Amino acid sequence: MSRPGVGSVLGEALEAANKELAQRPGTRKAIVSLNLEPSNEQSFENAQAIKDAFRKSGAQLWSVSVQRGGLKNSKRDVVLNDFGKLSGGQRDFVVAISAVEGILKGYATALVYQYEVVYKRPESNKEPKAIQMGTTRPDVKLHASGFPPK
Repeated sequence: MSRPGVGSVLGEALEAANKELAQRPGTRKAIVSLNLEPSNEQSFENAQAIKDAFRKSGAQLWSVSVQRGGLKNSKRDVVLNDFGKLSGGQRDFVVAISAVEGILKGYATALVYQYEVVYKRPESNKEPKAIQMGTTRPDVKLHASGFPPK
């Protein structure tokens, strides 16, 4: 929740949201964030702790940033880009606040029409370390988690 004149703690919020989602039942979990740039990030959480929280919860990160000025938080920007891709979500930038509604509606549509594909090796019970996904179908957007399946 935005509060004028207060520094951002998005990193801590992402870790806390993932910890809460990890305790809830269900496999379809998503975190949607909206941040306004430039802002002053005050989080002390390191990227590895946030990554571990995403791995445990299985949540996707869908993040939109309204770019109203230069970036002050290149570290947070890298985290949002990486976790959007790694978790199977998406990261977008817009210049005008009026574009946010369309982006968020697109996120909602993508989340509603998702389905899960479960893969298991037929020759072994050994867990895969990583799975690469792709599609050859035109106009199909693939959102795949980079975390190994549980």
